[in-house]
Amino acid sequence: MILTTEDNQTVEGEVDADGNYSVKLPRQIIGRVVTVVNKDIAGNISDATTSLPIRQGELAKPVINEVTNNSTSVSGEADLAVNVNVKVIKPDGTEKPYVGNTDNSGHFSVEIAKPEYGDKVQVVTSGNGKVSPAAETAVVDALKPAAPIVEDVYTDTVEIKGQGTSGNKVEVTLPTGTLDPVSVAADGSFKIEIPAQAEGAKISIAQIKPSGLKGETTVKTVLPGDLPQPIISEITDQSTKIEGTATPNADFRIIVKDQDGTAVKNPYVGTVDSTGKFSILIDKLLPTYTVTMTLSKGDQVSKEKVIQVKDVTAPDAPVVNAISADDKVVSGTGEASTTAIAKVNGQEIGRAKVAENGKFQIAIPQQAENAVVSVTLVDAANNVSDAVEKTVTRSTKLDLTVPETLTVGTSSFSGTYGAGISKVRLFVNDTVVSQATTTNGAYTFNNIDKFIVSATDKVEVVGVDSKYVEVKRVAVTLKGNLIKVLTPDTYSYGTSQLTGTYDDSAYKIRLIVNGEVKAQATTNAATHKFTFNNAASLITSPSDQVEVVAVNKQYAEIYRAPVTVENSTANALTVQAYQMGNTTLTGTYGSGISKVRLAIDGKIVAQAINNDGSYTFNNVDKLITSNQAKVEVVAVNSLYQEVSRKSVELKGMLYTLTNDAYNAGDQVLTGTYGEGILKVRLFVNGVVKAQANMDEATHKFTFNNAGSFIVGPDDKVELVAVNSQYVEVKRLTVKVANAVELNALTVDSNYKLDTDTLSGTYGTLGSKVRLFVNGVVKRQANSADGKYSFSNLKALQITENDKVELVLVNAAYQEINRIDVTVVK
Repeated sequence: MILTTEDNQTVEGEVDADGNYSVKLPRQIIGRVVTVVNKDIAGNISDATTSLPIRQGELAKPVINEVTNNSTSVSGEADLAVNVNVKVIKPDGTEKPYVGNTDNSGHFSVEIAKPEYGDKVQVVTSGNGKVSPAAETAVVDALKPAAPIVEDVYTDTVEIKGQGTSGNKVEVTLPTGTLDPVSVAADGSFKIEIPAQAEGAKISIAQIKPSGLKGETTVKTVLPGDLPQPIISEITDQSTKIEGTATPNADFRIIVKDQDGTAVKNPYVGTVDSTGKFSILIDKLLPTYTVTMTLSKGDQVSKEKVIQVKDVTAPDAPVVNAISADDKVVSGTGEASTTAIAKVNGQEIGRAKVAENGKFQIAIPQQAENAVVSVTLVDAANNVSDAVEKTVTRSTKLDLTVPETLTVGTSSFSGTYGAGISKVRLFVNDTVVSQATTTNGAYTFNNIDKFIVSATDKVEVVGVDSKYVEVKRVAVTLKGNLIKVLTPDTYSYGTSQLTGTYDDSAYKIRLIVNGEVKAQATTNAATHKFTFNNAASLITSPSDQVEVVAVNKQYAEIYRAPVTVENSTANALTVQAYQMGNTTLTGTYGSGISKVRLAIDGKIVAQAINNDGSYTFNNVDKLITSNQAKVEVVAVNSLYQEVSRKSVELKGMLYTLTNDAYNAGDQVLTGTYGEGILKVRLFVNGVVKAQANMDEATHKFTFNNAGSFIVGPDDKVELVAVNSQYVEVKRLTVKVANAVELNALTVDSNYKLDTDTLSGTYGTLGSKVRLFVNGVVKRQANSADGKYSFSNLKALQITENDKVELVLVNAAYQEINRIDVTVVK
């Protein structure tokens, strides 16, 4: 088959065995006709001709050629003889349309305004009611950035500078490689740090647009430049040399300048050694100085290298004034222009600048007495001085001073008071009597001799605040000749009258016996004599403490004088020393004594037989059984008032008895005994139970079976020592430790109906534990080591109403404890 288009394009194809054929034609324009003829294998062509009209099919997606920001048209391939619609779309979505069409070959080219990088181009074809799929392409950046403008580069250049286009980046390529690009600033400038390069080296610099398009290259040849600046080691105000590194064999010049920029010394000059090192000796420099160094070598010189001398010297410790609990400012002196810092427990409480005159004042909150305030100075270089510590002294705000002593009869006295005190008052015997005149922290009391009339007066100075509230009270010590308001005569014990003389300042006179007021005296204003007419009935013992007291018209005590009580021979009493074990005790008594009695440990136990001034106690050995007892003989008069008492000196053995700690349940009880003791016996509840084994060598006694006798927590346990006559000479109560554990009995839990077991614990005296139900013993527990258990209780058929008890018995099967058991369902 031979197909011929209107523009004479010919295409052939073969017919298959079934008479079918398929031929691929070039694209055709709609409406044109294709002529078809048949050609056999001999080359004969059929006469009949068939014409095929071209109909419109689906339009293909256009193909768009590359579009750049320098393009003025959009071109490509699409269906033949169709309309072409072009859009240039901005990033913000705005569009600009253009139209055209394809030629008979399917080519198209549509003129446009130059787009920008970042725009998109969209192409759609249409014809005969058909629309192709849209094709899109991004605008390619084809406008290379201009070569950057770059400053000359020298051998000492360490930063390349130049101008480019803001938004671009700049890439620098050194002989050793390419550096990371840097951005061009908004003003078009750029700076890139580089290492110093050798003379003649080539450096390439180019701009790169955000699209990645790299522009033309600027090439810089490295020119000879300044010498590199020297590297100077740190210089402090303690340094004695300047040293560092620099260009080998270069000459150097060093100038030291003060803070005003004036040279303070002749320049130091020298040459760097061949290894690039330099060092010169200097005097110590002030921290306000600077050091400037330059290098030269041939025609080359370095830029100035300037360094500041570093201050590393701490200021001297400050001088800090005393601080009290009243102070709100810490003051002192120190290095000018430093900062004074106050701290308590490491926490800063204030700081202040030290003035040019060297003084400082730091505002602080008031501190407690004995707080420790630490003050340091810090200079501008942060060097810190040694700390000075001050302990906060007490507040002087409420200080109130009085004379060290005040002589009775003095008419005035003065003192000082603190800022927190408003008024100062004088108290005598707890009554305010005067208010002082005050001025500038000093006070004075006048005419005080009218108020302080006795050395026994209670004198106090009291300070009050502005609200008249007492804030301080100080006692005044009196001295000097006592004003004898009263002079009592010596009183002979047993006489009816007690007399004496008195001064006009005494309004009433009272008799005090053993601290108790007994009577008020009659007085004679003409003779200034006082008399107590019934003294014998008031002073009942020569050992009584007797005093007379004068009171003023306000009935306040103003004077007190002791009365000497003489015991007359009529009340004389003597007693002979007693030898332990003797049967009698003897002595003598005066005519005023009616009876003599024996007291042991404060208790009257016997009355003596009197015979013409001598007395005798018989059978004393049965009463005085220990020389540790307090033994006295006591005499009474015919009114049975005690008139004398004498202690009896005891001579002989000292019966000592001690016991070691004893724990409930222990079988062994031990202790020690002293001379004169023959046997030691064990008493329980007042009954003797055993006699101890006595070791005469060590004076130690032992009971080996004590636990058998001490059977209850309330038992009273005593040790009794007897002498060779088997007379008790010492009795000692034994404290039983943990006694409550002796007959202890506990149950682990309530008894639950229809269960078989019940258990608990028992004390050391216990031997068996028995179960009682309604008063009848039912079971005996298995017991060992203080624990017991019952089994097979279910068989007892215990009910909720039954009374269930546990009974503990000792080894003698005596009941020693009984407890109830609660029955629960």
